[in-house]
Amino acid sequence: MGYGGHVPVFGIAAEVGRGKWNPQRDTRPWIRFNLTAHYPQAGTVLRRSVMIKNLWDELEREIARKDLPDRVIGAVADAAMGLRVRSATYRHFAEVSKVVASRGLRVAVEAGLLVPAGERRGRIYRASEEIRAIAVKIHGASFISSVFALCHEPMIARSADHFNGIETQTVPLPACLVS
Repeated sequence: MGYGGHVPVFGIAAEVGRGKWNPQRDTRPWIRFNLTAHYPQAGTVLRRSVMIKNLWDELEREIARKDLPDRVIGAVADAAMGLRVRSATYRHFAEVSKVVASRGLRVAVEAGLLVPAGERRGRIYRASEEIRAIAVKIHGASFISSVFALCHEPMIARSADHFNGIETQTVPLPACLVS
């Protein structure tokens, strides 16, 4: 078995090629291997992109509701995703001075979006309970786990909220790949 318990690429290549390319050999195992390997990766990227977009949108609404400067979104979003936010990181992202960064982080703390820990140069900021609750609400969607499930059921997000109620189109595999 290969990395993560998967069949190693060399085993599939050997099965299909048997030492050299022959157009008469069945390539379906190789195609199946590639689709099986790449579909979950593409799904992960899609899920993360949609989750981050939805999280960002929700955080923008929360920041606007609390009448905070728009530039604090980067620090709050990073904290919502579990990262430790430092003043230097926030300054770089928001392209602001130390004074403006300090003020932005302070108002985010006062508004209950960030929680400080540590003092002076070692100070970090984490998401408040309110921000963590928003992140958990948005992160909780499930998806189809196998490309081959697409041949038997429509590809629809399991949580309508996750894709804002938009269903995606099913693209079935050719019959020769599912036999």
